[in-house]
Amino acid sequence: MPQSVTIITSVRNCLDETKVFIESLFSHKPTNLDQVIIVDDGSEEETKGFLRSLRGNIRLFRNDKSIGFGPANNLGVEQSQSDWLLFMNNDLVLTKDWAKPFETVMNGEQNPTQLGCLGNVQLDPRTKKIDHAGITFAKGYPSHFLQGKENLPREAFSEYLAVTGACFLIRKDLFSRAGGFDQGYRTGFEDIDLCLKLRLLGYRHYVANESKIWHKRSSTPERNDHQAHNSKVFYGRWGKIITRLEEWGRANASTSQHKKKQYAHILEKPESFLFADRDLLMQNFQFHLRNQMWKESEKVLKLLKENFGGDADLILLESQLLRKSDQPSKAKTLLAKAGDE
Repeated sequence: MPQSVTIITSVRNCLDETKVFIESLFSHKPTNLDQVIIVDDGSEEETKGFLRSLRGNIRLFRNDKSIGFGPANNLGVEQSQSDWLLFMNNDLVLTKDWAKPFETVMNGEQNPTQLGCLGNVQLDPRTKKIDHAGITFAKGYPSHFLQGKENLPREAFSEYLAVTGACFLIRKDLFSRAGGFDQGYRTGFEDIDLCLKLRLLGYRHYVANESKIWHKRSSTPERNDHQAHNSKVFYGRWGKIITRLEEWGRANASTSQHKKKQYAHILEKPESFLFADRDLLMQNFQFHLRNQMWKESEKVLKLLKENFGGDADLILLESQLLRKSDQPSKAKTLLAKAGDE
């Protein structure tokens, strides 16, 4: 049976764009749409009144004051009962058949390997050219792949380290287990941060190249007011591995067999290569451990062992995981064995 999806949109003013988005959404909605959740993030009276007037399969929640992209969307997720979440900006214009690739994934007809987030192609209405077809680090910083170009990859799905939060699909349980959008950001980098956290756990992100929509970028007021803060948070967390993300981008884009052999050490064990930073892995391990997410903790511990094997601290981490996951006898055996060695 088709699995249900909830579309979640946070709105802060931009009345004209919001009207066009809503109209296009209900003209071209997914066949398995359960509901649309709109979070009014402190809009002024005109937009506030329009949102209140909406009827149909829409649930509206309002913040009297703006709390930002991450918290507003997390609030919408809390109200959803669907299997899937589809996050969408209110400055999109949807087109006929845009939803079909998403539907084939939700219905199990297409199964991209270890799917994390599924994005799509977004076109700039001013230039009619590509604005987003995935996020790449090949230049040493996160940027939109093929921006300003006209031709797309021929395959149905292309893999990237991240996709934009303007429009992407994810399983609700996976989004929740990743901790949702990090609320330490202030409308910026939340989407890339989430994608990297999921990639660290082995989930992969794709763009559905046959899904095309229009995107009026950065229409929301105050959209760029906090970029200095957001950059500080993002690079403080991921900055040490940026060159690794850059090299993976180059390896992933390579089509020659010679280059594939050259990048074999990256492509065969990508997570071990990408996230070889002890502090980063330790922080993620403790996050999952605190939230009693044993499988995720085991995945991060595996990366720690592959990159920093033989470290006595890792034995203590493993014993900590075993104790907390109700395996005290295994923890005792592990420590005893380590003591004998």
